[in-house]
Amino acid sequence: MTPVTVRAANTHKAMEELLRRLGPDALILSTRHVDGEVELTALPPDAEAAPAQPASFAQAFQREAVRPAPADPMTALARRLLLPDGLAPDPVTRILVAGPPGAGKSMLAARIAAQLMLDDPTLRPQIVAPRPAAALVEDRLRGWARLMGLAIDRPTTMQAMYLPDPAPHAPQIVDLSDIPADAPTLTARLVETAGAEPVLCLPAGLHPSRTARLCRDWQAFAPTVTLTGLDLWWPERAELDAIADAGLKLTRIAAGTGLVRSLSRPAASDLHRWATGWTPATAAAAG
Repeated sequence: MTPVTVRAANTHKAMEELLRRLGPDALILSTRHVDGEVELTALPPDAEAAPAQPASFAQAFQREAVRPAPADPMTALARRLLLPDGLAPDPVTRILVAGPPGAGKSMLAARIAAQLMLDDPTLRPQIVAPRPAAALVEDRLRGWARLMGLAIDRPTTMQAMYLPDPAPHAPQIVDLSDIPADAPTLTARLVETAGAEPVLCLPAGLHPSRTARLCRDWQAFAPTVTLTGLDLWWPERAELDAIADAGLKLTRIAAGTGLVRSLSRPAASDLHRWATGWTPATAAAAG
């Protein structure tokens, strides 16, 4: 079957187009950057090479004897939920952090800033936390920003609608915690910047139906998903299915209480580890 190749401005848009054309189980063959764009090549999930006709019974018997064992049930879940192994992250210009109350959005914004500075010491992220009105109290995000030597901008919602484009050395991290009602509208406006990444912040342990609802609510923006609170409990299979069923990718997991080295990119090995806490029937059904 002929491979399908798509190009887009960034990985998230390319994955979204592949999802639309081939579905969540597409087999990705290659990823590369071409002329400032991301190029993905994939096969449909049911594509298989036509088996050669065996010349004899002995050859047929030998081929059957070496047939590989059925794939681990976590493999299919990993393919639907995680980015392909070896796919380098896109350069970030603006990250928009949204999610339900109590998910840890402000902490995640600070952690992303810390991670960017560790990965590239020349960067000075700009943390932006829009507010509905005048701020009367000190907030935790401002304290975390000070620990990193960063300032925090607190524009009103209307001022945030007209944020200037981020400078190359100062990617913007926009914490939408204080304006939940206006978060979708502001995201729709700011996500148009080249290299912008909406992030849906969800706490591990959220009821699967709530996870599914939040993923559907934000699905139009094609956000990546970050699960927080992994030091408290591991996500259940139904939570992960809800994310994958919405066509979203889990790209970060957060654990612990510190800012530094608290984010990581999930891998299939994490799914196997979490599955040790699932019931046998649930783990077996994960594929």
